[in-house]
Amino acid sequence: MLCFSVFSNFAPDFSGYFPLRKNNSPFSLKYFRNLFVFFILVQLCCKHIFMQLYFKIKQTSFTMNCRFILLFVTCCFIQPLFAQPSVNLIPFSGGYAQPVAIENCGDSRLFIVQQRGVIYICDSLGIKQSTPFLDLSGTVSQSGNEKGLLGLAFHPNYATNGYFYVNYTAESNGNTYVCRFTRNAGNPNIADPGSELLLLTIAQPYPNHNGGNLEFGPDGYLYIGMGDGGNGGDPQGYAQNKLSLLGKMLRIDVNSGSNYSIPATNPFVGNTQYAPEIWSLGLRNPWRFSFDPLNGNMWIGDVGQYNWEEIDFEPAGTGGLNYGWNCYEANNSYGGVCPTGAVYTFPVFSYASSMPPSGFGCSVTGGLVYRGVQFADLYGQYLFADYCSGIFFAANADAAAAPPFSFTQIKDTTNNEFSTLGTDYHGEMYVAGHLSGNIYKIRSVNCAPLARIINSNLPNNLCVGDVYTLQALTGNGFTYQWQLNGTDITGANSATYNATQTGNYAVKVGKTGNALCSSVSAAVSLDFKTTPTPQISGETVVCDNNTTEYIYSVEYVPGYLYNWSIASGSGNIVSGQNTNSVSVVWLGGAAGSIQVSVTNP
Repeated sequence: MLCFSVFSNFAPDFSGYFPLRKNNSPFSLKYFRNLFVFFILVQLCCKHIFMQLYFKIKQTSFTMNCRFILLFVTCCFIQPLFAQPSVNLIPFSGGYAQPVAIENCGDSRLFIVQQRGVIYICDSLGIKQSTPFLDLSGTVSQSGNEKGLLGLAFHPNYATNGYFYVNYTAESNGNTYVCRFTRNAGNPNIADPGSELLLLTIAQPYPNHNGGNLEFGPDGYLYIGMGDGGNGGDPQGYAQNKLSLLGKMLRIDVNSGSNYSIPATNPFVGNTQYAPEIWSLGLRNPWRFSFDPLNGNMWIGDVGQYNWEEIDFEPAGTGGLNYGWNCYEANNSYGGVCPTGAVYTFPVFSYASSMPPSGFGCSVTGGLVYRGVQFADLYGQYLFADYCSGIFFAANADAAAAPPFSFTQIKDTTNNEFSTLGTDYHGEMYVAGHLSGNIYKIRSVNCAPLARIINSNLPNNLCVGDVYTLQALTGNGFTYQWQLNGTDITGANSATYNATQTGNYAVKVGKTGNALCSSVSAAVSLDFKTTPTPQISGETVVCDNNTTEYIYSVEYVPGYLYNWSIASGSGNIVSGQNTNSVSVVWLGGAAGSIQVSVTNP
C-alpha cells in the first residue's frame, strides 16, 4: 500500500502509449482481456498490494485509463524497496473458553477475559492459573452471541487501590453494566466478588452491537465504547441520537468519590442537546479501540454493517467527533436520518466486507500501536486483524501526526476468529483465538530488537574531564555493545555507558544466544570542550584622555560566557561586557589592567 500512496498522486496518463481502445466504446473486449491479465500478474507477484488497490478502484468510476495498470506493475517491482513488517503467531497460553480481552495490570501477569463471564490469570510463561480471578458467570448474559463479559480495565493506580472495571451484559435484563470491583486484600490473584459497585447502566434494545471495550486514557478518565444497540442498520437511529449513549464513545471520571462524574472538558458539557457522557458519536460497534501509549492518539476498529469495515483515528484529546454511522458506512452514504449541516470524520482505512479473494474479511478487530522493544520493525506500527478471515494489517502510526496512513497486509493466517489484541506490561503484543481458546504471542519475522539511546536534551556544556552517562532502551534478554564513531568500545557492554570523549555514540543491541538478532541505534553526538586559556589582545600603551576607546578581545568559543572587569587602575568598560571583545576608556595616569572570565555554563 505504501507504493500506492507514493505514486498514485502523480501517476501520468499513459493511455496514448497503450492502444487498448479501438472504437468509440470506452472499454473494448481487448481492454478487459488485458486488464484481466494484468490483474492476474499483479496478484501473483504482489498479492497484498493488489487486494488493497482493487478496492480503491472499485470505488472509482470505470473511466479510468491504463495508468492504474502501469501503477500495479510498478508496485510489483518497487515493492521490495519498501520493507514492511511481517509477523508470526507463537502459541503462548491455552485452555480458555471464548477469550475476548487480554489485559495487564502493570506486572508480569496477563488477565484473560472469557465471554461467558470468567477472568483467568496466566503468568509470564503462559501458565494458566487454575482458580479464576473473577467469576461472574451467574450474572452475565451471553445470549445472542455478542453479549457477555466484554471489557476489562485496570485503574492507573491499581497497584495501590486494587480497583478494576468491567463491562458486561446482565443476565437479568440484557442491559450493559459498567462496574468497579476490588482485588482481594490478602491474595492479589483473586478479586473480591462482593466488592461490585455499579457505575453505569445502559439499556440494550437488541442482543447485538454492545461494544464493550473499556480503556483508561492518558488523561486518567475511563473511556467506554458503546455499539448502536443492534439489529440491522441502527433502526432507531441511536448512533446519531445526541441524548442516547448508544453508538458512542463515552468518557467518565471514576475518581470523583461518587460512582462517576462528568469531566469538565467533555466536549458537550453544558449543551442540553447532548448527553454529557458523550466523547464522540456516530459509531456502529467499536468492538476494540486503544490509545497509543506514546502520544495518546486513539485508534478505533468499528465493525461495519454489510459492505465496509473501518479504522477510525482520533488525535489525542480531540473529542466531539462524529464518525458518521448510520448516515455513512465508512466513506459511503448509508441512508440514515442525517442531521443537516453535520460534519463527519471519515475512517483512515476501510475495506470491503467480503472474504478473500475478493475481500479481506467481514468483521474488523481493532488493534494496538506496538511500543514494545523486542522487535524494531514493529515499533510504531498499528496492528489489527479481521475476525472472519484471520488477516492481519499494519500501519506506521509514526509516519505522520495525522492521516493519511498507509495500511499493509502483514499476515494471512489459516486461523480465524481473532477476537482481541492485548499487551503485557513490557508492551509486547498478544492475540486471542475466540474459538480455539488460545492466546498467541505476536512476533516479527525480523528478530532484531529496538536499539535506542533514550537520553533527551543532550547537554552542550560538557568540558574535558566531565562524565556523561548514556542510557540504552532496555529489554529482557538484551545484550549491549556501545560504539564511538562506528567502532566498538572495549568492555562497554551494559545498558549504560559513561562517555568522556567527543564523538558520535551508538549502541548495538542484540538478543542473548542469537548473534543474528541485533540492530544499531541512531547515533548521538557529544562535544567535550577544552577549557580555553584566554589570551587578551589589545593596546598596552594608552593615552588617558578620557575619550579614546581601546579594544581588547579573546578567542571566541561558541557557548561560553564572557565577563570583563577592570582589575586595576581606573577605566570604564564602554561596551561588550559579556562578549569576547570589549571597549575600554582609560582614566587617570596610573597603570591599569583588565581581566576576563570565560566560563562554560
